[in-house]
Amino acid sequence: MPWGPHRPTPILEIANLAPGAAHDRPESPPVTEPLVLVVEDEEVLRRLIVRMLSRLGYRVQEAADGEEGLSQVQDDPESFSLILSDVVMPRLSGPEMVAQLRESGDETPVAFMSGYSGDALEPAEQYGNLLPKPFTMEELRDFVREALSG
Repeated sequence: MPWGPHRPTPILEIANLAPGAAHDRPESPPVTEPLVLVVEDEEVLRRLIVRMLSRLGYRVQEAADGEEGLSQVQDDPESFSLILSDVVMPRLSGPEMVAQLRESGDETPVAFMSGYSGDALEPAEQYGNLLPKPFTMEELRDFVREALSG
């Protein structure tokens, strides 16, 4: 019987999930897309950046501030390909978070984004990459590619 929109799909047959079959399937290949940690205290902006990066093909995790970002990296120091962080945040700023990571020996690449200018950016300048807010999806794409390429 041909498959079609009016015929039910035999899920067990397609997924090969008959009893015991799940163990016989080969393991999935390892994920190779870079994992980016977005550290941004403004929730709406953080979710927008996460959505943009996801659409660009990156795996993304998010943190609401520097303390949360620090905790996530310390919990799994080998997993992140890039930390994309706001500069000015309550509790722990982006540069303070990165300074603590560097003190503990973590060398995860970092890139900053900020809507501020002048003196507020001085602590981030030693780490290089800075993307001014607001930015387009294309600017974000190019910035993250450059940051990941070293």
